[in-house]
This record gives sequence, C-alpha cells and structure tokens, in this order.
Amino acid sequence: MMGEGSVFCRLLDEGKWKEAKLIMRGTTESGASPEQQREVNWRRILEVRTAGSQFSSFSLYWDTVQTCYGTTTLSNVSSSRLPGCVDTNHCPSYGLDQTGKATVGRLVTVLAYNSPDVPYIPLLYSITSVLLKQNICEEDCYSFITMLVAPPSSQNISYFTQSKSGWDILCFALKPLAQKYVKGSTSFLESEFGQEASDEFFQSWPWWIFENMELKFVSRVMDCYLYEGHKVLFRTALALLKLFHKAVQDKKGDWYNSTKKDGIHKTFASYCTKLNISPEDLLKTAFKIPRFSRSDIQKLAVKLEMEAKANKLHRVGRRTKSNEELSVDGGPDDRANTQSFSTPQHRPSGTYPIHHLVSELLSKDQLMSIWDELPERIASVKPTLAYSSNEHGVSLTTFFNRVDKYEPTIMVIRTTNKEVFGAYCSTSWGQRNQKNDKGMRMRYFGTGETFLFKFKEGSSFAKYEWVKKEESDSDDDDENQKKVTKDRAKELFMSGDNTMVTIGGGGGTAIYLDENLRFGQTEKCETFENDLLCSDRDFTVNIIEVFGFNDISW
Repeated sequence: MMGEGSVFCRLLDEGKWKEAKLIMRGTTESGASPEQQREVNWRRILEVRTAGSQFSSFSLYWDTVQTCYGTTTLSNVSSSRLPGCVDTNHCPSYGLDQTGKATVGRLVTVLAYNSPDVPYIPLLYSITSVLLKQNICEEDCYSFITMLVAPPSSQNISYFTQSKSGWDILCFALKPLAQKYVKGSTSFLESEFGQEASDEFFQSWPWWIFENMELKFVSRVMDCYLYEGHKVLFRTALALLKLFHKAVQDKKGDWYNSTKKDGIHKTFASYCTKLNISPEDLLKTAFKIPRFSRSDIQKLAVKLEMEAKANKLHRVGRRTKSNEELSVDGGPDDRANTQSFSTPQHRPSGTYPIHHLVSELLSKDQLMSIWDELPERIASVKPTLAYSSNEHGVSLTTFFNRVDKYEPTIMVIRTTNKEVFGAYCSTSWGQRNQKNDKGMRMRYFGTGETFLFKFKEGSSFAKYEWVKKEESDSDDDDENQKKVTKDRAKELFMSGDNTMVTIGGGGGTAIYLDENLRFGQTEKCETFENDLLCSDRDFTVNIIEVFGFNDISW
C-alpha cells in the first residue's frame, strides 16, 4: 500500500517525523513529484493518525447512509441538501461532476449525522471535495474527514474548528498574525484601501485558500495540512498576502488600479487564480516566514476567545454569494448548487429518518421541507404514521385514540381541491383531558413551538410561527407577563373535544375540523397571524394524515 519510492512513507516508518515533514514541504528533495505520490502519502498519514484505533468506519458509513437515505444508491441523493454544519455559501467542488457533488453531499451528511455535537465546520465541504478529487474512494474519504474532525488527542494536532464561535476566532486570528509577521503588507492595505475594507478582507481569509486558488495549489497545501494541521493554512494565507502586496504596491500598476476600482476581495480573488508561481514556490514562501509556530496561534486563540466572551469581536460586512460574486475566471467557480439555509444550522438538514415513511399526501421533498423546520431534538426522532383517514376511517374518536399517545405530532390535510396544509403540534392531543387549577378541563393547550404550514403552487413551502416567539426570548419577565395577560388570544395553540379539532385562535381559527373530519374552515388568527391555508375559507377534507414522534403512552 505504501508504494515504491515513497520517501515520505519510508521516513514515517522509520520514525523520522521531522525529516518527513521537510520532504512534504518540499524543503528536501524526495526524487518524485508530490502529485505522483499524493494518494499514497495521504493514506499513510491517515494510518499514522489513526494508529492503534480498533474502530472501523467502513460498516458505520454504509449503515448510516442506509439510515439517512433509505438506500445506498447515489442517484437518490440530492447534492443540494446539505447538513447544517456546512456553510452553504461556501461549497467549492473543484470540477467535480454531479455524481461527485452528490458523493460529497452524502459524505458530509453522514458525518453530521454521526457527530451531532459538532454544529459548524465550514471547511468540511471544501476539504471533502479535495479528497474526492484525488480518487480516494468514498469509504476512505469518510475515514479521512472523521479523523480530521476528531484527531487523536495524544498527537496534539488540530484541523477544524467545530463551532460558530471557534470559526469566528479562526477568522479573526489572521490579522494580528499578519501585523506581526508581514506588517508592511497589512499597513499598506489599510492605508490605501481603508481599515473597514481591510478588516472584512482579513476575516474571510480561509476562503482565500479554498475558493480563490486553483486545485493544484489547494492540493499542495493539503499535502502539508494533513500532516501538520491548520497552522499550514495560516502560513499559506500569510504567503498569499505577502505576494499580493508585492503585486499591488506599484501605484501605477494594473493590480493597484484594479483594487481601487473593484475592491480588495474581487481583485485578490482574481490575483490568486492567476498566480504566476508554482505550488512549490508558494509553499517555500509560506515556510520561510521565521519564528512562526503553533504556540503563536494557540496564544492568540486564547486571547481572542476571551475577547469573544466579552463581546469585543465584531464581524465587518459578512459576505455571502448573494451580495458579492465570489468566483472569478479560472477559479473553482463550479460551486455546488446548494439550498441556502441560515448559517449556522445546528442540525443536519438532510439526515432525517423519514425515508421509510409512506405518505399519500406528501412527496419526499415536501416531507424534507417540513422536517427542516422541526426543533433540533425532534428532527432526528424516527416518526410513525399514527393516523390516516383513508386507512383508519373518519371517526374523531378513532383519531384521538390513535394520536393521543404521541408527542409531538404533525397533522397534514389535503382538501378536495388538492391543496395541502397542516400544523406541527408541539404537545399531545391527550392534554385536552387535563384539568387546570380550578378543576376545569383545559380548553387550549400546546406551546409556542407549534406552527402552521402550507404548500403553495409548485410545492413552495410557507410557514407561520407563533407571533410571540421572539418575545418569548426576552429577559424582561415582568414585561413578558404583562404581554401574556394582555394578549391571551395570541396563545391559543391547540384545542379539541368530542365535536371538533382546532389549531390557532383569536379573531379566527387557523384550522377547524368537524366531528366527522369531513368539513373544515381556515381563517386568519392572532396566534399565528397566518394567511388562509387554502383558497377558500370553507373546505372539504380529502384525506388527513398525522405523524407521531415520541410514544408517551408508557
């Protein structure tokens, strides 16, 4: 497996770690180009980093694929649905075709499913794409990214930040280092193009490497990154900054004029795609920066973490693809066409255990749209079709007998006009039988997690949340209590008895179903401030389905 002539692998086998590092950096001649030995060297690094582990990720990977997607057939995987740990604004795929992009999507989704405690890894998609471009098989790619997320603690190496705060600290860390190691470059950019533009530019520095450079440069950086950790990324960014400064400092030159005209971001991205040096020369520049060490990064990270806790770190004009064109000619502009969720998402959007569900009402994409909106703790719970009017009949008694034992539930209704809408009901329908402090049966129950939804033409999804959801997060308890007392009509979530089922109230009822589950009404209500959920106020039911989650009957 090691391959003939791999000097790097031989040095690792002999325990000559420093010599192996110099070979990988290109500081010492190895007799072969990095491209020729890349796959062999990367696999050997993986072996070294996972030495002694009895854990096999092969079976876990395919078992999780089956759980997440209901099949191992790649054609059923949508590359546009990515887990919340990925920043969908930054998904370079380096020329991968649709199958490759779908494979990357599957890899990061499975990782997110098996690592729910890791909420945010923006570089995950990029690095997974690079691994796949090196013809590393899917299972081994999964072993790589698993190792990168959780490297052995005994080896004192770090690859990824794994939280939103960690990512912010990483993004803020480069400028202080640049002020120390390439001070002239930093001062020049600030003086010529303004501090705010400079700050914004620095805060996006990881994407200088993974989005602005061509694959041959990224792969060469990855050679060292896999062996040495994320300090290589800092060195590479400083090298790019130093080279860009050389190009832009001529005030009569094209790069300077372009920066004045188009701004630092766009000009720098163009510069990186047109680097007139080799990947080897880029690394030589990076590793010639003197007295730069891992401890510098660690000390700075501690300082920035303290500043973050004191709320002293502030992003400047965070960019997305929607407000600035990130790709330039010659760069990795074939980004995956990803569905854009808010960033960060704290749950994997494409890993819901719903592929076993058979619904007469909803397509898989419609099910996904609903599951995207569920609370994090519920989204990964395997649901059950608790009630179907076609299967179980249209008796309200049967309805309650079947759904009362589940909490929460999702009710979906299709009218005879083929309009589909419903509600996420946060508490059990069995609560209608509970009594309040005065011994009276509770007329309304439920919580502010309840929401309404409908599918408009073309299956576009509309959601109506509790109108006081934002207010509920206020720290002013006295003020909140006044509002609760005054706006009782805005908390009428769920209601039911032996004559009807209703959801939402105050000035109207969002969903009303009669005792035969045949006829209903929809109105605007104060609890959700919703539109009518179907085209007519009065509707006739074609079919009702209720999906249940936790069985609370025990």
